[in-house]
Amino acid sequence: MKNEKPDFSKMTVKQRMSFFEKAYIINPRHTRILERVAHCREYSEIASEPECLLIVGESGTGKSTLLERFAQDFPRTVVDGTTHVPVMAASIPSKPTVKGLVSHLLKVLGDPCWEKGTEIQQTERYYDLVRECCVELTILDEFQHFIELHSDYMIRYVSDWLKNLITETKKPIVLAGTPECIGVLTGNKPLQRRFSARETLAPLSWGTGKEDSEFRMFLQCLEKALPLKEPSNLTDNDTAFRCYRASENGIIGYLMKIVRRATLLTLQNKREQVTLDDLAKAYTEEIAPDEPGMENPFRVAMKLLKDPPPPKDNGPKSTNHRVKGKPPRLRAPRILQGDV
Repeated sequence: MKNEKPDFSKMTVKQRMSFFEKAYIINPRHTRILERVAHCREYSEIASEPECLLIVGESGTGKSTLLERFAQDFPRTVVDGTTHVPVMAASIPSKPTVKGLVSHLLKVLGDPCWEKGTEIQQTERYYDLVRECCVELTILDEFQHFIELHSDYMIRYVSDWLKNLITETKKPIVLAGTPECIGVLTGNKPLQRRFSARETLAPLSWGTGKEDSEFRMFLQCLEKALPLKEPSNLTDNDTAFRCYRASENGIIGYLMKIVRRATLLTLQNKREQVTLDDLAKAYTEEIAPDEPGMENPFRVAMKLLKDPPPPKDNGPKSTNHRVKGKPPRLRAPRILQGDV
């Protein structure tokens, strides 16, 4: 996090929280993925075929924010009356169809008639706009939406459309989504080959050595970003482990929700240091409603946190599509050892 802290004594609570909301913390995994995305964009200019990438991660691990940050470095510009969009980033809408996706992509590129025409007409128009707008890289986030609600036929149809998009435009695509999105590629060998390069963004792990220091390093950077005058000591052993458990064992999205809320509670009470009680209240307000019956990690005894009872196995949940089950969470040690 590169931002210098301003003089908080001259700022309102809203201004302080605005400063904190804009803070962005990059860990080594983020850096690696950003480098891979940059490679797709740059190397595709000289490669015989576009360099594509699939980024997989559970919800809350930071995929969307990471890709948004990358796209922000390549804003659209107007050159000699022509709109240039070096990096086009779009999120797949829920309950998508191919026609709905093309309409959405046309809208993102700025087509005033984005909803007009048949699917084929819109697709051809999109090919033309990609060339006219000098699109160098397309990022499609939330790609798992295509497998959540559709039949095997529709999944094959989507994968063929995507393969044709790469072939016709000759531009790289970065796909991102939860592990289920891999199902869109399954059964389409040419498309699987296109996306053979893959990265996994797993939750931060807690353990001994490198993985432990990784989570603490994130907390340390987060502490520096707090809009407070006094240290909150988030990296203290007990507090750090409570944060880890409260974040669903290392999911950044949960951790940020808790710390943001706790910081607001601190400022509203005219204090300059986040306390364990602030974190406990923030957990109750932000996370507990989604986890009924769960103990508050900031109130329970440390012994119970370190030796939690094994989770109950209630069997697989029913789905309306043929998915054999959610892949197990990939922990950091497996990724660092090259098992992915």
